[in-house]
Amino acid sequence: GLTSAMTLKLLNGFDIGSMGHNSVEMLHAFIYAARLAYADRFEYMADPEFADVPWKGMVSDAYTDIRRAGIDASTLGGIAPGDPWALEGRRPTEILESSAPALDRGTTHLCVIDGEGNGVSLTNTVMSGFGSGIIPKGSGVVMNNGMMWYDPVPGRVNSIMPGKFPLNNMTPALVLDDRGVKIAVGASGGRRITNCVTQLIVKMVDFGMGPQESIDSPRADCSLPATSIDPRVGSDVMAALEAKGHRLQAIGNEYVQTGFASFASPVAIIRDSEESFVAGVDTFHSAHAQGL
Repeated sequence: GLTSAMTLKLLNGFDIGSMGHNSVEMLHAFIYAARLAYADRFEYMADPEFADVPWKGMVSDAYTDIRRAGIDASTLGGIAPGDPWALEGRRPTEILESSAPALDRGTTHLCVIDGEGNGVSLTNTVMSGFGSGIIPKGSGVVMNNGMMWYDPVPGRVNSIMPGKFPLNNMTPALVLDDRGVKIAVGASGGRRITNCVTQLIVKMVDFGMGPQESIDSPRADCSLPATSIDPRVGSDVMAALEAKGHRLQAIGNEYVQTGFASFASPVAIIRDSEESFVAGVDTFHSAHAQGL
C-alpha cells in the first residue's frame, strides 16, 4: 500500500490528465514514479518490529517533492533509493542491506460497495498456487508458503527471523469522496499488483474511464529490471520510451502463463450515485461482477 501511495503522490505533481492516456509522456512519468517508489520499497520497507523504517519520511510532502524533482521529462535517469530519513526527523537506529522482491501466484481479491457509501477492498493470498500444498487433517484449510516472501540471505531488511512479518505485495485500495467510498479496487498477481492498482486509479480518476475499460486497457509493470509493457500501446510509443532510456519487454499474446494474468488480475467498482454502481473484472481470469 505504501508503495502505491508513494507512486500516486509523485504523479500528483503532474497534470497527468492533459498528457493523454498511455501517451509517451504519461507512461514515462508513471514508470519513473513507480521505479522510484520501488527503489525505496526494497531499500527500507520491512516489519517495523525488526527493522527501523522511515514511514513518515517516505510519504511526506517534502520528500515527495525532492524525489519528483529528479524525474527528467527527457530521459530515464539512474533509479536509486532516496534518503527519507532526512525528512523523518531522525537517523535510523540500525541500517540493514536491502532485499530483493519475491514472486507469488496464489492470490484472490474482492471489492464490495453498498448504497450508503461503505466499501471493502480485500486481498487474500496463500502465496503460490495452492500455497504449500498442505492441508492439516480435518481443517479443509490450505496452508500458505509465505516463507517465500522473505529474503533467505541473513542480515538484510527483509531477512527471515522468528516472529517477523514478511514484505508482501497486497494493495487493496479505497478512493473516497464526500459521500464515502467512491472506488474500491485491488488485484491478485504478486509483484505486479502495486503498479496495476496505481494505474487503474489513474485511469479512473485522471482519465474518467470506467472500471472495465480501465482494466481492459494496456498497462505497464515496473517490478522487474525491464519494464513489462502491453504492445497495444503502439510501436511508436514503445520506440519513443526506449529512446528516453527505458528498457522494455513487450508482453503480448505470445507470452502466456496459464491461469495467471500478465499484468495482474484486478477487480474494481465505481459508485456513480446512491443507486448506481459500475464494476469491472479481469476479462481473462476467473472473476465476475454481481449486483444485489
